[in-house]
Amino acid sequence: MQAAAAVAMALAFWAGSSMAAEDPIVIGVHYPLTGNSSELGQGFQYGAQLALSEINAHGGINGHELKMILVDDQSTPDGAITAVQRLTVGDNVLLIWGGSSSSPTVAVLPRLKMGPTPYYVGFASDPRVLNPPSKYVFSGASAPVESVVNGVSDFVAHGLNAKTVAIMSCDQANCKIAAPAVKKKLQGYGVNVVAEQAFHSGDSDYTGQINAVKDANPDAIVLWGLPVDGGRMVSQLRRAGVTAKIVGDTGIADQTVIDLAGPAADGLYAMWVGGAQFIGDPTGPMGDWQKRFSKAFPNAPTGYPNQYSLRAYADAYVIAEALRRAGSDLTQANVITQLDTIQNFVAGKDQAFSYAAAVGLPRTFSPTQHQGTTVLAPVVVRDGRFQAVSK
Repeated sequence: MQAAAAVAMALAFWAGSSMAAEDPIVIGVHYPLTGNSSELGQGFQYGAQLALSEINAHGGINGHELKMILVDDQSTPDGAITAVQRLTVGDNVLLIWGGSSSSPTVAVLPRLKMGPTPYYVGFASDPRVLNPPSKYVFSGASAPVESVVNGVSDFVAHGLNAKTVAIMSCDQANCKIAAPAVKKKLQGYGVNVVAEQAFHSGDSDYTGQINAVKDANPDAIVLWGLPVDGGRMVSQLRRAGVTAKIVGDTGIADQTVIDLAGPAADGLYAMWVGGAQFIGDPTGPMGDWQKRFSKAFPNAPTGYPNQYSLRAYADAYVIAEALRRAGSDLTQANVITQLDTIQNFVAGKDQAFSYAAAVGLPRTFSPTQHQGTTVLAPVVVRDGRFQAVSK
C-alpha cells in the first residue's frame, strides 16, 4: 500500500503541478554498472555526466538544474525490473532513460509501454522496443535490429562478395533475434550459411565454437555480441588460424574490441552508429569532445570514452532539448509532445546548446515514428582505430 501511494504521489507531481525555481528536473536511469554489460553502463555514465555538467554549468534547463538518479540494473532482466520499480517510487522522476542492453530493456517494456512516464531507450536494438509501438517509448542512439541486419547482410554479400558465411551470436535478446534474420537475409542474397554458433555473453573461452567455424572454412564471419565478447572472440579466432573476414554488428564497433584483441583486430569490420566522427579522431568536434572528456575525467580507465559515452552524451542533449521546449509546462505528457517535435537535432549545431560538442548523429522523432537514429555505416579497423570503409 505504501509503494502504491508513493507511485500515485509521483504521478500526481508530474501530471500537472508547477515546479518551484529551485526544484531540479529529475531523470531516472537504469543502466548496467556491473555484470556482463558493464562497459555499456560505465561508458553511458561518463557520457551522460559530461553532458549534464555542461548543461548545468550554463544555467540548466530554463533555470532548473538537471539531475540524474542512477540505478544499477546489474545487466540482468530482474535487475532492470527492480531498478525501474525503484525509479517510479518516491524520486519524482520526470523521464526514465534506459542505458542498458536489450535483455534488461525488454524486461521492463511491458510496464513502461503502459505509461505515463516517458521511456527513452539509449542502446537496446531489440525490435520489441518499438514494436508494438507505444507513445511513451522512444529509441535514441540505437539502430533497430532490422536496420543492422540489412546493413550487415548487404555489406557481407555485396561489399565483401562472400559466398560462404558463419554466424556467431551471443545470448542477448537482440542477438537471438538477429542471428536467424541475418541467415535468412544472406540466403536471400544467395550466400551459403555454413555454420551457426551461439555463445554466452561474458564467457572467456570460445574454443568449441571457433573449432566448428574453422572446420566450416567460411569466406566471412558475422559476429553479433557485446564489445567484450567481440574483443575476446576476434583474438581467439585469429590465434586459432581463422583468416575469414569478420563483420560485427554495432556493438562490435567499439574501442573495447580493439583494446582486447590488439593487433588481431586489424581488418575487423563493424557497423557504426556512434556519431558523426569516429572516437579517436583528433580533429573537429570529436577532438574538442575528447579534450572535454579528458579534463572532466582525468582518471578514466583505459577504453573510455567508448561509443556508449559518445551516444549517451548526444542523447542527453536530445532529452534536454525536449525539456527546454516544454518550458514551464513540465509534465510527462508535454515532454512526450515535445520529444515528438524533435527534427534533425544535433546539439552544438543549434542555438540553445551551441556550447555542446557537435558529435552526435541527427535525432528525429514524430508522433508516428519513435526511432530517432537511422544512419548506419560500415567501418574497418586500421592502425588501431576504426575508419570509414573506402568505397
